[in-house]
Amino acid sequence: MTTGTQRSLINVTPLIDILLVLLLIMMVITPITSHGLPADVPEPAKDHATNASQPPLILRMDREGRLWLNQDAVAESEFERRLTQALAQRADPVLFVDGDAELPFAAIARMVDRARGLGFSRTAILPPSRR
Repeated sequence: MTTGTQRSLINVTPLIDILLVLLLIMMVITPITSHGLPADVPEPAKDHATNASQPPLILRMDREGRLWLNQDAVAESEFERRLTQALAQRADPVLFVDGDAELPFAAIARMVDRARGLGFSRTAILPPSRR
């Protein structure tokens, strides 16, 4: 005996055929049309040799709060003048900041803020392994 319901099946073979053809078309067209993004590579600086000869500028603060610019002691009253003078002599305004491990971070942050206010656009705090 048969019941009154009729069961219909979807034939997926034509769907799979169409998908495979589309996949094949995409695989053929993709290598032909890919060109990448345009990129403008910057040229090296012309005075690169003079920048390499300058030692890095390192501002240090010891436990007592005394400041050192590379190996020279800097009085608090001369801080801005000495950093401005050092900035004027450099083409690349990079300053490395080194603080004693006993110092609170707020003291180092104030030193970085003052240096950035004078025109040092790039500052970096030295990690303990580089001190």
